[in-house]
Amino acid sequence: KVLETGQQLLQINPSNLTALALMSYMDHALAQGGGPNAEQMLQQARQYGERGLQQLPLQSKPDGYTDEQWNKLKKDFRIVFLGSIGHAALQGKDYKTAQESLKEVVAADPNNFTNVFLLALAYLEPNPPVPDGLFWIARALALAPPQMPATQLQTYQRYGRSKYVRYHGSEDGWDQLVAMAKTTPAEPPNFSVPPAPSPSEQAGMMLQK
Repeated sequence: KVLETGQQLLQINPSNLTALALMSYMDHALAQGGGPNAEQMLQQARQYGERGLQQLPLQSKPDGYTDEQWNKLKKDFRIVFLGSIGHAALQGKDYKTAQESLKEVVAADPNNFTNVFLLALAYLEPNPPVPDGLFWIARALALAPPQMPATQLQTYQRYGRSKYVRYHGSEDGWDQLVAMAKTTPAEPPNFSVPPAPSPSEQAGMMLQK
C-alpha cells in the first residue's frame, strides 16, 4: 500500500520530494531484507535517491512550514537519499561515491550500526584500503545490536581484525582501537594507524639487528 501510494504521487508529480524519499527509503529497506530482488530494489532506491537530490535545491518551501521545519525536512530527505545512493554505490564498487555519501549519513546518525558498517566497508574494500575504515569497523563492532547472532558478530570481528593486521602488520593496538571506538562516535581528527613496514624496510630492520 505504501509503495503504491508513493508511485501514485510520483505519477501525479514526478518531482514530489516526499514521494521520492518514501520510495527510496522503502526500496532500500526491502533490499536490506534480502531476497531474489534485493539488488534490483537497491538500484531503484538509488535512482529515487538521485532524483531526490536533484530536486532538493529546486523545491520551494511549502505553505505552512517555518524555515526551521523546512530545513530539517530537507536534511532528513537528503540523508534518506544519500543512504540509498551510498549503499548501492558500495555494491557497485564505486567506493568514492559510497564513502562520500555514507560519511554524511553516519555524521547525521552516528549510532546506526548498519550505516557505520557500510561506511567501514566503503573504506576497507578498495585496494589499497583507506585506513579510516579501521576506525569505522571498530565503531561498528561497538554498535552491534544485542540480538545479533554470536556467529555473525564473530564474523564481523574476524573481518575487522584481519583488515587491521593486513594493514598494520600485527594485532598490536587492535584491542585498544576497539575499546576507544566504544565511546567515540566520530572519527578523531588525528586518527591514524601505522602501516606495516615495506619489504625493504623490513630488510633494513633485520640488518640493524
